[in-house]
Amino acid sequence: MKMSIESARSFILRMRSDAEFANTVASFLDTESQLSFLSSAGYFFTLEEFTNEMMNHENHITDEELHFSARIVNKYIPSRER
Repeated sequence: MKMSIESARSFILRMRSDAEFANTVASFLDTESQLSFLSSAGYFFTLEEFTNEMMNHENHITDEELHFSARIVNKYIPSRER
């Protein structure tokens, strides 16, 4: 599990430091494509690990991170549970 947390943290930091990567992640029209891209880029984490890292990270959420997290939440949490 620690490796997945590190992966989530690494992803968040890369989204903040690599504009081209962030734009690529945001450019996918569906969550499946985003997650496939992230897997091919070596990022493996659960929704819980990602959201925990987003909440615990010292900096504010960027627009790209917010967009990504909204897509992930919409994919994994049916609307009746939100």
